[in-house]
Amino acid sequence: MPENEIPYEVDKSSAVPIYMQLAGWIEGKITTGEWPANYRLPGEVELAKMLSVSRGSLRKAISLLISKNLLVQVHGRGTYVSPFVFEQSWAGRLTGVSEELMLMGIPFTTEVIEQDIRPVPMKEALMLDMEPGDEIVYLKRLRRVNNAPIVLLESFFPAGKYRGLVNIDFTNASLMETVERMYNITISWASHTIAVIRASANIAQYLDDSIGAPILYNDDTMYDSNQNKVFLSKGWFRSDRFRLKTVVRRGPNEPFYSALGRANAVDSDLPYPADQVNDPVLPAGFKSTYRNLPKLSELLTPDRIALGVRVSSWENAIRAVGQLMVDTGVVEERYIDGMISMAKQLGPYIVVAPGIAMPHAMPEEGVLKPCMALVTLNPPVNFGNINNDPVSVVLAIGAVDSIQHVEALREMADVLGNPENTDALQQAQTVEDVLRVIGTFSSE
Repeated sequence: MPENEIPYEVDKSSAVPIYMQLAGWIEGKITTGEWPANYRLPGEVELAKMLSVSRGSLRKAISLLISKNLLVQVHGRGTYVSPFVFEQSWAGRLTGVSEELMLMGIPFTTEVIEQDIRPVPMKEALMLDMEPGDEIVYLKRLRRVNNAPIVLLESFFPAGKYRGLVNIDFTNASLMETVERMYNITISWASHTIAVIRASANIAQYLDDSIGAPILYNDDTMYDSNQNKVFLSKGWFRSDRFRLKTVVRRGPNEPFYSALGRANAVDSDLPYPADQVNDPVLPAGFKSTYRNLPKLSELLTPDRIALGVRVSSWENAIRAVGQLMVDTGVVEERYIDGMISMAKQLGPYIVVAPGIAMPHAMPEEGVLKPCMALVTLNPPVNFGNINNDPVSVVLAIGAVDSIQHVEALREMADVLGNPENTDALQQAQTVEDVLRVIGTFSSE
């Protein structure tokens, strides 16, 4: 134990037994990685003295954690953190649990609990863009390390394309590797949602845990390189045997929504709050050149506005507004796919206000010059934002850097900040109506 570490102090007035408090403290050290795999605990006499507890209480706590496979005792050598606390890394790569275990050289077993073709449940039908009653390939597996369960997995594949998976023996085969090989696709990226939940009786039974124990739950949607949804996956991980490690990086350009927020928080002189004058993202001399940035009237021109567009989905809504940008020569065709891909990654966050969606992509995905385009939808379309759907106005942004669109965004943020303006945009009958609402109409 490091010399500067403050010893844990048990609460002797608590109704929770001392050995349970000690077990919880040690488990916290292990699951956070502070005591990593193969870490040797101080001797029982020394540790009991540090914590001001009896050796009997400490031994009972250690025995409890040994039974949970968190600690191991080696005769004559001491007590160690088990090497089977699994840490999955999302540091710039997309791997399945089995692939990660193999990379780490950790032996594991997979039990296939269910594998069949069945009607898709309602929730999964919505997430996979399927119709209720369509068939899916359903796969349910349990992974164990050192005979101790780590994760329960469920996977859902549209049977129309992936029916052959029902015949594969997944006790030994890697799911993602098999899918890529059998169907000649590349699983490119995934959208993850992670939460801590309490174990139900069913989950607790599979994971050999207690009912109500904290469980790390992850559901994800896997996409191929053509932005098609491949499958859904759900995972219930024992939180005392699993850690998730990830690395994230800030992009070279100021994030779009950060720029939008900055544009909406300006004074009359600066396109950013006064306390951010020295923001390193902003180039030297930016204040002096601010007034020369493109205005809203320059970026959102009448030929990039269309009204009453009828589409069947949010993807087609983005294609419609993107085509206006392509047709006027301000973006390349691939920018449309870039906006759709970004929308899938950001999900409902692109719906920035009731009825208003603002799709965009990165500059390197085909922006030729700073631009905006706007369509109104009739009827409105759901984008997946339960608070702001349905969307009737789609405003697309094409940015060449983090600066050129700031002034236009400031103007548009002022417009969208007034509910009367958003209502007027949604009800506009002519392009001139739109221009009047956003304050760029000219009779010339």
